[in-house]
Amino acid sequence: MNLQLLLVEDNPGDVRLFEECLREEYAGVTVHAVPDSIQALHYLERRGLYHNACRPDLIVLDLNLPCHGSLHLITTVKAHPHWAAIPLVVLTTSSAAHEVRAAYQAHANAFMVKPSSLTDFTTSVRSFARFWLMTATLPSEISP
Repeated sequence: MNLQLLLVEDNPGDVRLFEECLREEYAGVTVHAVPDSIQALHYLERRGLYHNACRPDLIVLDLNLPCHGSLHLITTVKAHPHWAAIPLVVLTTSSAAHEVRAAYQAHANAFMVKPSSLTDFTTSVRSFARFWLMTATLPSEISP
């Protein structure tokens, strides 16, 4: 099964690194990257450039996004009847307690701190892949 992952990240270097680390660990995933929360909503709504977009099985987003920001995106996704069950993981450089708390209060499913070193980042993405893509059962994997 090919899983669809929506990565909401404004740093092209982080997008490339995330995709490379993920591909090494799990080949059965397609990463769709968008740079901000507005583009993420367009993707989910299948508007404009994203009219042929696949429904993501998992959403990963940076906390400090341009435009409306991540918390707005999290609350919008979790309040929408067709998207609420999609697991949403925050992957960000911040470890501030108030930001962790705010993400979970907005109903993020997980909060991961993005390490600054390449080795630690690779290890984190591999751990992410092992859990979310190999161990956890995602809602899209359950037959209706």
